[in-house]
Amino acid sequence: MTDFVQNYRADSADPIGSVIKRAGGLLGCGVPLDICLSFVHRDAARRSLAKLLSWEFDRLVIAHGECVEHDAKVLLTRAFRWLKPEES
Repeated sequence: MTDFVQNYRADSADPIGSVIKRAGGLLGCGVPLDICLSFVHRDAARRSLAKLLSWEFDRLVIAHGECVEHDAKVLLTRAFRWLKPEES
């Protein structure tokens, strides 16, 4: 997932960094806020996400933060909750 999904834990040695990461949506596997806000073609993104989630996988290798060894599909679903269809 490279930069798209990041997975950090709160760090008691770096409380300011932890606050910034939380505000950016990056604690516990998330998509950075700036990326979420940059999506204009959300229907296409939803279709791509549905295809991704249809694949069988359990692990997630990412570039920023900790890789996910188990239950990656659950975490990805949560990370992309901002992409849910708009209420009519």
